[in-house]
Amino acid sequence: MQFVHTHTGETLAAEYFDGSGYNETCLSAVDHLLRDFRTGESHRIDPQLLDILYDLQALADRESTFEVISGYRSPATNAMLHRNSSGVAEHSQHLLGKLSMCD
Repeated sequence: MQFVHTHTGETLAAEYFDGSGYNETCLSAVDHLLRDFRTGESHRIDPQLLDILYDLQALADRESTFEVISGYRSPATNAMLHRNSSGVAEHSQHLLGKLSMCD
């Protein structure tokens, strides 16, 4: 699975699952890439989110790079974004590392 973060320009090629379990080193790299780029804070990204992305790629029969606009959000970042946009949920899944497709 490949990612590019649109705000930082960082890229990651991640083999997060090795067939028998999750690769903790790779999951930590995903956590870092998807950190709150405004504060530098990171949070464990739910591995089930990566499973969903993997399944989407398989269903689409494509191995394109995922373009990340927003990953984890610290409470301070989410509050600031919520104050400035009606499209940001006060209790966003971004705060939990679950990355909602909607907010």
